[in-house]
Amino acid sequence: MPITTNVDIGRHPERSTTDADDRRVRARKAGGLAPIPGVDAADDPRYVHRRLYRFGRLRGWWSRVLDPVQLDPGGGWWHRYGPAVWVAALYAGVSGAYVVMSSLAVSDGGTAAAEVGKGLAFVAVTALLLAVLLIEYGRRASAAAERLRSLIESTGDLTYRFRRWPNVGFEYMSPGITHWIGLTPDDHYANPDIGLHLVHPDDRGRLSELLVDGRSDGTVPIRWVAPDGRVLHTAHDFFPVHDRRGRMVAVDGRIRDITDTRRDRIEAELGLAMLGWLADGLDARTVIERTCDGIVRMMEVEVAWYGVPLPDGSVRLECAAGATSFVDSIEIRWDDGPLGAGPTGSALREGVPVMMRPDESGDVTWRQRARGAAVTAVLAVPLRVDGRTVGALTVLSRFGNPFDDRNIERFERTVGRLALIADQLTPSDHDLHDRSVGRPATGPIDVAAALADGRVEPWWQPQVDPTGRIVALEALLRVRDVDGSIMTPDRVIPAAVDAGLMVSLGRQLRSRAITTAAPWLTDGLDRICLNVAVEELVSPGFIVELDDLVAANRLTADRIELELVETGPLSSDGLRVLERLVSFGYRISVDDYGSGWASLGHLARIPALVLKIDRMFVTDLTTSDRARALVQSTFDLGRVLDLETVAEGVETIEQAELLCEMGCDLLQGFLFSRPRPSDETALLLAGVGTDDWPTLHTDASHATTAHS
Repeated sequence: MPITTNVDIGRHPERSTTDADDRRVRARKAGGLAPIPGVDAADDPRYVHRRLYRFGRLRGWWSRVLDPVQLDPGGGWWHRYGPAVWVAALYAGVSGAYVVMSSLAVSDGGTAAAEVGKGLAFVAVTALLLAVLLIEYGRRASAAAERLRSLIESTGDLTYRFRRWPNVGFEYMSPGITHWIGLTPDDHYANPDIGLHLVHPDDRGRLSELLVDGRSDGTVPIRWVAPDGRVLHTAHDFFPVHDRRGRMVAVDGRIRDITDTRRDRIEAELGLAMLGWLADGLDARTVIERTCDGIVRMMEVEVAWYGVPLPDGSVRLECAAGATSFVDSIEIRWDDGPLGAGPTGSALREGVPVMMRPDESGDVTWRQRARGAAVTAVLAVPLRVDGRTVGALTVLSRFGNPFDDRNIERFERTVGRLALIADQLTPSDHDLHDRSVGRPATGPIDVAAALADGRVEPWWQPQVDPTGRIVALEALLRVRDVDGSIMTPDRVIPAAVDAGLMVSLGRQLRSRAITTAAPWLTDGLDRICLNVAVEELVSPGFIVELDDLVAANRLTADRIELELVETGPLSSDGLRVLERLVSFGYRISVDDYGSGWASLGHLARIPALVLKIDRMFVTDLTTSDRARALVQSTFDLGRVLDLETVAEGVETIEQAELLCEMGCDLLQGFLFSRPRPSDETALLLAGVGTDDWPTLHTDASHATTAHS
């Protein structure tokens, strides 16, 4: 059955015009006012209270002139004190005109010139004094505001001023916001909406209401979703700023990071709860399992588990909390084999805490397995009693790296309390130094021979739009072994890295992919997507080799999309190569956004047109509020930056429908097709096999069906 959807082709559900949108458009045309972020025109007090808030650009400028004291620290001297000069000039003009007219009316020709001269001199002196007084008053008011901001920021808090009349936008934002959410103050000045997209979706409405009302009954908790998936808990204090007519023209705010305070409170509660569980006589396994559940909440991770090392080199998982289905699907060892190279095995062998990330240096096999499982960071801490390691408590994150120094210290304290309890679960015959099981036997991969024999081949996975049309194909690496079996990237890439053949491997894959896909592109396929690592990007001759391939197959650069995979930070040389590729017409895509190097800072530097959401967020989309919040924030950010969004790892109808409702442009995953060899992909493009694709139901009023 083909995909059907009732979403307009090329339009997001959020972008469809509603009655509220019409009201907003009509109001903006009538009043010339920029919208308050997140606030509909129907609820905007500037439109609701028309008599209080006058409309029009001229009246807005006049309101600014009549309020000459500007507390905005940005801009130059004129930006800050220009309105005061305008007031003085207005006074001089009106008063001068009065002096001239009155003098001419009451004086004869002989004395009129003298009277006019004396009057204008008086007006000039008083206008100058007025300007000086207003400028000095503004300078002192600005200095007082800056001292207050400096005092607030010295405590680690942030402060801001958001003006909503006559202009809309941030007049000030503390520089520390960059460290918190990755956006600079200049980003907020240029686009007042951009910060709102990083607010947790459940809290956006509350924040928008506060920007409208400017007052609250005490401190307001607001959560932010950082680009790497961390949830930042903050407390906001709001203070409305009114002008002489009683209009609320701005909001002053203070933001305090309470993430650590919240974690400290949870740690204290967890410690008291552990004592209570022991006092109630609960068995060791139950206490550890409940503690794991508390650790998931304290560390804000997806899963926590406790494992006991066995003499045969394996690790027995005793209990877990969080996404326990993930734990059931993995095998962990503490011996010297590749399964023991991860953090749990290393912590058990070495007796010290171990934190690993797949985008850092370390065992290549473990990094590939971690990336395949959408893991972003793992922390394992051994439990030791009387010098013996009795087990390890491991926490796993699939949303950034929450393991800062303070969080690790909290975790170690909790593990220390568990050590004596966990000793009851340890096998009596256990000896960590009896490594009877070595590295499992695995067949060697001769990458050089595969390259020489031409056994590197692209397999293809389609990217479809909400109507089911195949828009693009992503070329995925496969190597055919000498016996005809297919080897996947998690085996090939580590071997290629060890052999120093990654650049050659990528070159042969791109050559075969472009040559194979040329007829498909001629027949109507929009584009193909090729993965490129940073190492390949900066290799000599990369652009020339790619251009020659495209020209030899009579294609144009805009039919090729290069997905920048996150093997490391992008150097200045790599950035220059990307800029040249974009100037030639190639499309650039940021792969696996939200994990590892593919963060907001990475995105800000890359001239990308496409943003791919990492599969780890899609996997947990229907079960995790954090995943849903991050995905929605990413789609909103993509719309602000005018980027096309692609979701990887779509496996269920529920995920696909939710992604479409959120505004995702393209879907990719097993729900539609597993990676296929070229001959099967050609049939898929011809429509063979798409009849059993699922039907997507959305909220619009009509349905369409299409496929290539």
